[in-house]
Amino acid sequence: MSRKLYEITGELHGLLVQVEEADGELTSEIEAALEEASIEFAAKAEGILGYRQDLLGDAKKFKEEVERLKARRETLERTAKSLGDYLRSCMEVADIRKMQAGNFLTWRQANPERVEITNEEILPEQYLTAVVAMPLDKLPEEWREIAEISPNLADIKEDYKFAASEGDKGFEIPGAELVRGEHLRVK
Repeated sequence: MSRKLYEITGELHGLLVQVEEADGELTSEIEAALEEASIEFAAKAEGILGYRQDLLGDAKKFKEEVERLKARRETLERTAKSLGDYLRSCMEVADIRKMQAGNFLTWRQANPERVEITNEEILPEQYLTAVVAMPLDKLPEEWREIAEISPNLADIKEDYKFAASEGDKGFEIPGAELVRGEHLRVK
């Protein structure tokens, strides 16, 4: 009957303790037992390592399959979005806001307003944010030279909305505009 690896390990440990207790003297009986246990240990280790390789191979196949399925899912999602955009565009050209199409009720719905940066170079500085990724105590005086500068979309949107609430229809921020698109809703 085949022994478990932990049993063989225990036997090997016991034999090594015996050799140690005998001041390193190796008897022929202990040497034979060590040889036999070592061979048995190596056979068990080979089986474990083979099984481990099988598991890693299966894991790699699963990972590749997940990536393949993810790519397929993304393709299907892009195709579905394109079809929706196509239908919304056709409804817009035909000036149809809402319609019943068999089992589906569909309509064009306005998206929330969003800021679109048309030219970041002419955007006033008050609408730019500087981000520096380094410890504060190491920040040199010339921080603008190393800072990552990006538009602050929230402030731009807030100022546009404030101007609209005050009735200022001519309000404009150079390099940015407030846009509102549409999306298709289906029930």
